[in-house]
Amino acid sequence: MHVPNRHLAHVPRAKITDYLLSSTHRSGRAKVFFFERMGFEVERWQELADALRQHVIDHEAVGVIVGEYGTRYQIEGELKTPRGRAPVVRSIWIVPNEALAPQLVTAYPGRLMTT
Repeated sequence: MHVPNRHLAHVPRAKITDYLLSSTHRSGRAKVFFFERMGFEVERWQELADALRQHVIDHEAVGVIVGEYGTRYQIEGELKTPRGRAPVVRSIWIVPNEALAPQLVTAYPGRLMTT
């Protein structure tokens, strides 16, 4: 199943600059090292936002949780990066109650896929 209205996916600038690419954020700082190795930089934060929006468009949800604030979707698949690598990334999106557009919650390295 794909995330509904995935073409409307929203990635706030602060989610990238103050969290995923922040070396000072308490829980985000571990993620910055991974994303920087893939070629993403805070100065070009839009590249990571665009890649994550494409990630939710390209891949189906592997998990869905309906909660008090909305429905969360877990996406896992390859992420296109500036260095041409395609690591497996897990991204979490929420479609808040009474909203249409999915919003990014977090992203981090995913499990290794085997063929």
